[in-house]
Amino acid sequence: IEEIRDYTFRILEFVKLKRGGTYNTLIPFWGINFTHERSINFENWIDNSSNTFFTGTLAADHCLVTSSFAEQYKVNQGDYIMVKYRDAVIYNLTIDVVADRVTQFTELNPPQIIFSLEFAQDIVGYPDDVNVGILRLKDAEQYYNTRNVDKSLQALRNIGVQVGQKLPQDYDYYMPKYLVMQASEPIFIPLSVLYWFILILTLIIAGLLIYGILLTSSEKMIFEFGILRTLGGKRHHIYFIIMILGLAISTIGIILGTLTSIVTTPAIIPYFQNLLQMEQLQIHPIFIARNIIQTSLIILAISLLISLIPGKNAADVSVTDALNPFREVKEKVKLKFKQKPNRSLIVLGIVVSLLGIIFVLVFPTLLAYLDFFFLAMIFVLLLILMLVGFCLIVVNLIPYLEIVFHFILRLVSKNSRKTYSISESSILRKQSKDIIQKVSICVSFIFIFFITNMTVVFPQLIDETIQFQYGSDVVLVNISDDPDKKLDAKIIDELSLYPEIEHIAPISHNTMDLTMLLSGNSQYFQFTHNKTVTASDMIKYKTASSGLIGITPDYLDAIDTEEILMNDYKDAFDDIFEDNTSAIISQALAELINVGQGEKFRLEISYQSEVLDIYEFIIAGISSGMPGFFNFRRAFYTTYLEPGIMVSMDTYCELMDLSNETMVYDKILLDLKSTSDVGTVQAFIENSYASTYEIFVDDPYSKVEMFMGFFDTFRLLLTIILFISVIISIFNFYTGVLRTIVEKQREIGVLEILGLYHTSARLLYLKELMITLFSSAIMGTFFGLFLANFIKYELSLIIEIPFSLFIPWTSIVELFVVTMSFGLIGAWLIIYYNTRKSMIEFVSKFG
Repeated sequence: IEEIRDYTFRILEFVKLKRGGTYNTLIPFWGINFTHERSINFENWIDNSSNTFFTGTLAADHCLVTSSFAEQYKVNQGDYIMVKYRDAVIYNLTIDVVADRVTQFTELNPPQIIFSLEFAQDIVGYPDDVNVGILRLKDAEQYYNTRNVDKSLQALRNIGVQVGQKLPQDYDYYMPKYLVMQASEPIFIPLSVLYWFILILTLIIAGLLIYGILLTSSEKMIFEFGILRTLGGKRHHIYFIIMILGLAISTIGIILGTLTSIVTTPAIIPYFQNLLQMEQLQIHPIFIARNIIQTSLIILAISLLISLIPGKNAADVSVTDALNPFREVKEKVKLKFKQKPNRSLIVLGIVVSLLGIIFVLVFPTLLAYLDFFFLAMIFVLLLILMLVGFCLIVVNLIPYLEIVFHFILRLVSKNSRKTYSISESSILRKQSKDIIQKVSICVSFIFIFFITNMTVVFPQLIDETIQFQYGSDVVLVNISDDPDKKLDAKIIDELSLYPEIEHIAPISHNTMDLTMLLSGNSQYFQFTHNKTVTASDMIKYKTASSGLIGITPDYLDAIDTEEILMNDYKDAFDDIFEDNTSAIISQALAELINVGQGEKFRLEISYQSEVLDIYEFIIAGISSGMPGFFNFRRAFYTTYLEPGIMVSMDTYCELMDLSNETMVYDKILLDLKSTSDVGTVQAFIENSYASTYEIFVDDPYSKVEMFMGFFDTFRLLLTIILFISVIISIFNFYTGVLRTIVEKQREIGVLEILGLYHTSARLLYLKELMITLFSSAIMGTFFGLFLANFIKYELSLIIEIPFSLFIPWTSIVELFVVTMSFGLIGAWLIIYYNTRKSMIEFVSKFG
């Protein structure tokens, strides 16, 4: 098969490991031909004792074990282990080496035993057979496209058909790389949303920048256009000149941008790999000619469309007006009558924004019905719709803000009092002329603070989600079926004497524990009791298999009670501790069986489909979020994931028929006096109770740190985009400054003739421009923060955790200082350079 690069064959089976005198622990084992796999450079193993590659082979009755196996079962190199295959033959194995695969996924390292291929074939009883064939493809990267997972599957399926024609029928396909890509699709979707949002917003900002440049250039060339028309030129010649100018700007930008990316991308990849501690990954820059051409054509098309607007403005000026030196003054006199913001545009902006908000609010509901990527594109368009609405509002509110700032300057500055009337009339007069400048600054700042917030909001959301799921600083969870190895009252009494522990909350439940999934122990993500709990309405019309949870009053001390999503939670918890027929249920369950607070519901306890007992419970409270438990939600799909029913520990013992002698706990929450003691407490518990209890000790902070590591690449990308956004924002402002000064040169000359000093005239316009920049930046900042927190609120609704408002004051101050500083310096230089003329030159058309 042409697409196959190389292949290897293995044995994959399971043996039972002897522990405590019995063979009750199922362990996977591999039979590997090390010599062949090393010859094709398939997979390497690192010897933990020497930190070098394992280059030997394994004899019969000898094995290699992974470090997770050695750590979990307390064995090391040279030790012996006993295993049994299918309750038949017992093998006494010698551990030759403890080693781990060289893999990009260091977190995925399950306990495993490795044999030589020949010995593994002897164990399973088929000396000449294998049950796993691993094929590697030539140029495998071309088959995996994260933007089109279905297309990737089709390409791999075509190769699989060729493989299948050469094999018997009794085999299954397994495509691990494709499965990883498919499982990662929920991660790619938000990245795609962000990509398209950034792309569209960047095109808007770049389009405004190009428009500002073309508008300034066309207004400077009005006189030349008049001469051109006098000499026989037509209107379309003016269109053609400005369109050529727009194409030239875009072409230069495309060439410089493409060359810069081609040169810098290979150079910065090693830096990012080192920064993210991902040196083992082989990342190659990919430059696809088709994508470059498509992007270039889009940019050129946008430039052509944008150039039509200033082209039309220039072409609409009559020949006599173009040659008239007082044309600009006449236009400004006309604009004097536009002294109020356009309220109709404000209303339109509010309507458009509300439409966007309404659609985004219903977006989580649509997730259950449509394609995720299609929904992502809808989400991007709705965000852009909101942004357009915000800009329409902002542009017409900025004049009010400018007047306020001018009034404040009048109060604090003697100089400003003298020119207050000039500045105020200038603000009201120029609002229509400066609308593009204000829009570009506003959009840039919305973009900047949206990106700034995303770099902080997403990590904060991850942190809040994990903290909410764990519920406390340290969590102890059972991983044993042996009652003698489970958590009991003895360990609680002993831990209560430990000085760093503030509160201890024991918990019993018959449901799955999401903590096990987050900690990477998915093999223990299962029921902990054989009895089944079913909740229903009183006539058993609607039913749901539920998760029963028993708590003590200490639970409220060990968690952050502000995270409980329930009305009057104190009264509800008082009820369940005082009345053994009261319970708190999840909102999803309450909506399914259609009951409310204070009403009764039916509870059945069954064992192997046989109903043992039926109870009537009163609903003390309905919760849509309970720290430490995933069962309390409001989304309908959670009714299939054992919606939660919380009762007191005494009630739980009665329902599950547990006595004080047989009482064991499934989980213990530890609230520490200081989070800095988490590592110390974990180490103490693991060292002190490793032989007595089979438990897993975990904390939310290590998981937050792990997920933040995954987010670092995302953060770096956003930081680069933020840096570029600041530069674009400043250049947008510079373009507007240049256009304004070019337009007002004659006005400056008139003011100087009337007695205003040259420096005072410069400061007057610098003050006006900086107030415009500051006002636009404030409005953009406000709506950027609103947009980012709005998205955070939406994500909080989807994952159902409490929402908290976030305002990055440090970032706001830093960005304002940087932007205002560069804006002030650049604006002064532009004003100074373009006003080095005498009064006569200012008022002359040819000055």
